[in-house]
Amino acid sequence: MSRLIALLLCFPMLAQASIESGTLAGFRLGDQFSLSGATLTKIMGDRSVRIIAASPELPADADLLHVYATPGSYTIGKIIIQRWEDNAAGAERLAGKLKARWESKYPEWESLQAPVPFGKSGGAMVARLVKGPYALVIFYRPVEERYAVSVELEFESRSPERKAWKQQIAAEATDSSN
Repeated sequence: MSRLIALLLCFPMLAQASIESGTLAGFRLGDQFSLSGATLTKIMGDRSVRIIAASPELPADADLLHVYATPGSYTIGKIIIQRWEDNAAGAERLAGKLKARWESKYPEWESLQAPVPFGKSGGAMVARLVKGPYALVIFYRPVEERYAVSVELEFESRSPERKAWKQQIAAEATDSSN
């Protein structure tokens, strides 16, 4: 019975996405995020802004939605849906199920080599699907006393869109520091 529940819970993390157009959980890569006063943000090491977002299109089984954006115009370059698991084994199982579902839904996307272990900290990237300027990454990693299982949509690392977004981060971060 618990396996059936886990399978049903995995499905919604897949159902609300149109990754072929760069959209996940109601947000689209390259669009501007409308930042409100109540939105929690954090400046990341690359100077992008991590935003805890809300969306009516967020799957019911998701625990958290992060949008990464440029620091001035809040242009979106990464969208992450996350779910918490209590232990590494549960996180690895869920990540494997999500991998199978995303790969079956998008068989025309190129599947890059995975899994890729994250080293001493634990966790792994279990899938990286690429098509055009987009990449979908599924991974799990320890965060404090539990594990985060993430489905991440971003601009593919070698794409002109990714390079432009990174340049926009640098330009906007420089503008905001003056």
